[in-house]
Amino acid sequence: MLHEPVRGAQRRGRQNTSRQRGTFPRLGWEPAISRNFVLSRLARLALLVGCSGAPWLLGACDRTPSVGAAPAPSAVPSSSADADESEQAAAADPSEQLDPAIWRPNPEAPPKDRVPAKDASVEELRAFIKAHPDHPKLAALEQRHDALLAPCVVSELPLAQSWPHRVASCNPEQVLVAEGMLARAQRYLAECIECKDAFMVKALRTRMRSTAPTARREAALHRLEVGLANRDVDAAQQAIADHVYLGDPFLNYARRKLKRRFKPEQLKGDLGDPSCSIPVPAGGGTRVFFSPEQPEAGEAFRVIAVSETPRTGASLQLIRAEGGEVKLEPAQRGGGPPYFWVGRSKLDRGSYRVRLQGGEEQPLCQRFAVKRRTAPRPQTDGEVWPTRRSWDRDYENLYSVWIATLFDAPEATTWHGFHSVTQQAKRNILFDHLGLGEDAASGPNALAMTPDCADGPHFFRAYFAWKLSLPFGYHRCRFGSLTGAPKCAEWTTNEGVAPEPEVPRKKAKRAEAPKESPSVASARDAGSDAQTDAAAGMAEKKARNVPFIRLTEPRDPPGREMTRFLALVKNEINARSLRTDYADTVTDLYPVPLTREALRPGSVYSDPYGHTYTLVKWQPQTKDHAGVLLAVDAQPDETINIKRFWRGNFLFSPLGKIDGHGFKAFRPIVIQQGHDGEPDRLDLLSNWQIAVARGYANYSAEQESLDAPGFYGRMERLINPDPLSPVLAYKELHRALHRQLKQRVKEIELAQEYLRRNPEETIDMPRGQAIFRTTGPWEALSTPCRDLRLLVGIDALRDFPEQVIRVAPQPEVLRKHLARLHEQWSRERHIRYTKSDGTTQDLSLFDVLEREKRLELGWNPNDCPERRWGAPEGSEEAKSCKALAPDEQRERMEAFRHWFAHRYSCG
Repeated sequence: MLHEPVRGAQRRGRQNTSRQRGTFPRLGWEPAISRNFVLSRLARLALLVGCSGAPWLLGACDRTPSVGAAPAPSAVPSSSADADESEQAAAADPSEQLDPAIWRPNPEAPPKDRVPAKDASVEELRAFIKAHPDHPKLAALEQRHDALLAPCVVSELPLAQSWPHRVASCNPEQVLVAEGMLARAQRYLAECIECKDAFMVKALRTRMRSTAPTARREAALHRLEVGLANRDVDAAQQAIADHVYLGDPFLNYARRKLKRRFKPEQLKGDLGDPSCSIPVPAGGGTRVFFSPEQPEAGEAFRVIAVSETPRTGASLQLIRAEGGEVKLEPAQRGGGPPYFWVGRSKLDRGSYRVRLQGGEEQPLCQRFAVKRRTAPRPQTDGEVWPTRRSWDRDYENLYSVWIATLFDAPEATTWHGFHSVTQQAKRNILFDHLGLGEDAASGPNALAMTPDCADGPHFFRAYFAWKLSLPFGYHRCRFGSLTGAPKCAEWTTNEGVAPEPEVPRKKAKRAEAPKESPSVASARDAGSDAQTDAAAGMAEKKARNVPFIRLTEPRDPPGREMTRFLALVKNEINARSLRTDYADTVTDLYPVPLTREALRPGSVYSDPYGHTYTLVKWQPQTKDHAGVLLAVDAQPDETINIKRFWRGNFLFSPLGKIDGHGFKAFRPIVIQQGHDGEPDRLDLLSNWQIAVARGYANYSAEQESLDAPGFYGRMERLINPDPLSPVLAYKELHRALHRQLKQRVKEIELAQEYLRRNPEETIDMPRGQAIFRTTGPWEALSTPCRDLRLLVGIDALRDFPEQVIRVAPQPEVLRKHLARLHEQWSRERHIRYTKSDGTTQDLSLFDVLEREKRLELGWNPNDCPERRWGAPEGSEEAKSCKALAPDEQRERMEAFRHWFAHRYSCG
């Protein structure tokens, strides 16, 4: 994987010589007088991992250094070292609930002049205004309230222009944008307070009342024509049934078309019975899907119903068109949101109906036919797969369901290769969806998919889009710098390289290599003589006017072409592709708000250290267990792993303007129909279109204004709505760090297996920052980025006690209590790694924490596992070490040590 050499913020800036060696754990800080002030301020900005996240701690984190508790004497490892191996959250033991005299979980009464948070919703603002009619900032709050209701929230016009002009600039061409603007205009007129722009909004509503139905009618006619062209009577009738709200003109026209195309015995008197319909318009988030899309008689068949609402007690029912229910085996259900129901069956030829009924909502009904499978549409030149539909909320929800069911596994589950997951029919609800044998372990269409940590989300999205004939695209992005986030251009899609927009020559700019940051300069001064030629090479490359993928005649099997396409995507997607600026629209992803509604399975998290996660599942908090948010990531060693959200995995820096990291979602790609003989084209929705589009409306740049405590506090409230006690939160930090160490055991063992198979090989070590972003064996087997995240996790555990005691009624009592618990938990939790002589070495979490300094140089795969785990020189543990990295590599590692000591970014 290629990483972007953007400098991360510094850790704490303290001098290494000021740290007391060999005395971890230290729950506090070193004295302030031994710390460089400038570096300290940068540290607190970038990588300080905040308070416990409880709501009463926000804004109360006083990070003034103080001396921590002294470590307890060494103890023999407990016999219960592995007793706590359950993947579920820790039980809320009564002993973990502190006496109120030590800890008060209730915040003090807020001041009278406080105002709602910057990210307050319309409902929260309206409630606050109603409760405080005499508030001194009432006028400003009313303006905020009305601005949130505005039907055109974000504009591409300069901010200096007045709001009515920005509204008038919104001329949507997409149906979901037009309908979203109509709904927002109606809500504005119904709920605005000052209503200063009511006249302009009324004019916009009038225009959208014409635009939105016209766009919806065109979409309905297109869907009808597709059914007629394919001679699919069920699809054509379903198109009519789902659009009866368009009225008699549409119905009469559609029925005439049906009668001309099909024989009366085919229609069987049903010209679009509205009793079998999806009452929610297409793109509303509620729909029934089938997989395979063209089921054949006797083969496994899946029905997937997706809904925005829970539909309590709902179930799937399968009925023959001529009457009689067919057994449909319930397979999976869950979610929230979206909610889903999956059923499996094997069917004979004929017409069927699927119903989702139960609860108070109107039933969903979808008809389909089991018949002979038709040949796939041939691809055109330069096309990897044809695009037949646009992204909307229906397919976004199906994508969330697919991610949630595919990776539904306990924390710490590991697979080798993405294809090893998709080949499991019970997991993959789109298994063999194309009928090509594409998910088989072997064959001409068997896929080989091995994403790494940066391009994992793009692999997931591309695979899903390929299955559903949805559009997929990505941008090539240049490096960012200290003055700005990465910038992207050259949009490549499944249909080839999109043409660059025409720009006047005098305004055209060539991408430039970034200015050298201080961190880059320091790395060079430390002995790195490598040149970051990747950025320069990108700058010199001209826009490509050839198909992205070389296709042969006759063409290769689709699975082989898809494998080659993904391999090339892997070469071009890197950390900077996901760390674009929050306001940028020429991007693959856009930022979303930190809400449970927006952070659905499939949402992406990109951290400032070049790593990415895809959200999989929310495990709700109960009275006995803390809540858990699970995500999946890919690693350079080609493994796919399930991990939890915690400060040591999901790293956050407040330098949003530079890094552009955080939670994001894939930008929807839609088909824009051509006019006046022009061909259809693929378009990306811009930020303002996403902000108003029906089914989306979730663009938000709020993460840009958050610091690390604010970010983790917000996420903690989502994961655990009922605040955890400091004891339980501290215990969860120990648990999460322990799991991260166990994962490192596997990673080091992979390197040892490789060296055992290649005993004469010394893995080449790149120079300078290339250790983070090279390819080949070094990328797969070295762990510099992963070790940096581990060190940041250790920082999170170290800093936690001093952060929570600041708001405790009896801080010294709580400090001593947490110190005793840390002593107990760190000695109870153990890992075991295999030494060079084949024996097993046991290390407690306490032992590993004592070796923090030596772990700064434990990432070279040429070193023996003893050295990589920081075994003290001359110790019994270190005597079995046989293999050492060459002296030349060791010298360059020492010169690069400061990078890890200060926790610079590896992305």
